[in-house]
Amino acid sequence: MVAGLFGLLIAAAAPSGAAQLAPTLPPVPPIEIRSPLTPDSGIRSVDPDSWIGPHVIHLMVGGTQLEYIGGISGSATSDLARALDDNRNIRVLQLTSQGGDALVAMQMERLVRSRGLVTYVPRLCASACAFVFLGGKERYVGLGAQLAFHAAAGLDESPAATARIAAALKSWMLDRGVAPAFVDRAVSTPHTTVWVPTSDELLQARVITALTSPLPFAEPGFGPGIPDLVKQGAPQSDPLYLANQKLLLAMRTADPASFDQLESQLYDSMQAGRYDWMHAISVARLADVVLRRSIAVADDEAVANLVSASIEKYERLAKIDPAVCVKLPSVTRSQKEAAMAALPADLVIREISALARIVESGTAHPQPPPSLDEAKATYKVLLHDLANVVDGKYLLQPALDPARACSYRSVILKAMLARGAHDRSVLLRAMMLGELS
Repeated sequence: MVAGLFGLLIAAAAPSGAAQLAPTLPPVPPIEIRSPLTPDSGIRSVDPDSWIGPHVIHLMVGGTQLEYIGGISGSATSDLARALDDNRNIRVLQLTSQGGDALVAMQMERLVRSRGLVTYVPRLCASACAFVFLGGKERYVGLGAQLAFHAAAGLDESPAATARIAAALKSWMLDRGVAPAFVDRAVSTPHTTVWVPTSDELLQARVITALTSPLPFAEPGFGPGIPDLVKQGAPQSDPLYLANQKLLLAMRTADPASFDQLESQLYDSMQAGRYDWMHAISVARLADVVLRRSIAVADDEAVANLVSASIEKYERLAKIDPAVCVKLPSVTRSQKEAAMAALPADLVIREISALARIVESGTAHPQPPPSLDEAKATYKVLLHDLANVVDGKYLLQPALDPARACSYRSVILKAMLARGAHDRSVLLRAMMLGELS
């Protein structure tokens, strides 16, 4: 079960690039986004993802350009890859975004660079979006458009972490051919504001290819203003962001050495420009070590809170996508991302908050670790008591009926919660550690 929380830890560990845009930016009227310009293309994806906001991808008139609008997070990279795979004639990527997850943006930049795309900003590309923009083999900014930069926040927003990520991003931007003086200012601008360079500054620093483009860019699907989809909010006011930060701080307190190693792996891979999904998994596995250690010694109430959130998640996934719930081998990453994105934000916050509480309690008041032999014996009795309710073959072979297997998991967890305090503690901690099946 702990392994299923990798996605939460990846999101929690991701340095953020978006922030409230500076008041010096010229105001532009937000307007509603229109339907895709080519409605039958099938290229449209909406991914609500906490404070960062959703995104959409449109195939534009002519079939050689895509526009990406909205936050950079979650399934952004896989959505863009799918759009490019489905439309082999794409030559230009138009970007309108307030930014978001710096790590996802770096994945998108690699994709853009590998496909040899031209990047173009018709109106606004801020923060992490600028990283994606740098992937273009040619790069252009429209008349009056804004390309905005600032420093990314570190894992825990401490001065040391912020300095560390600034060094990593500086190396990364220099490797993309950006002038050193420009990079210095970009990574030193506080992440609570933005720096909007002039066109001449962008040209001189080799950020853009030229002031004017020989290419005819398609008209944006949202008209002359910035669409409502481009959210311009501060992450510090978002409950999900705050829950993630609380979890990270708890992990740092619980195991400073592992936390430092996690940061080092994350920032070193970013600095080398090789951050990808496999690196994300390795970082999450390191975080998983801290969680496993904490769960083994956390108090009963903290673990029970996490299990309660897990029960609700199972019940919802049974309706959204049972295959994701039982982790069938056929489940794709984009399928899993879509299912997790469909979960309500308050449930995700509850789960992350419960994790933070587990780490905190395991650090402040560690309990004796569960006896696995006792847990297995108690679990055997529990399954016997549920023999008329739960058909074991669906637990052993969930592919037979994923929805039923998923619902049975909820039934078993509820039965665990209903046990006496001692049995409940032993069972739940052993279950969370993956020792019961």
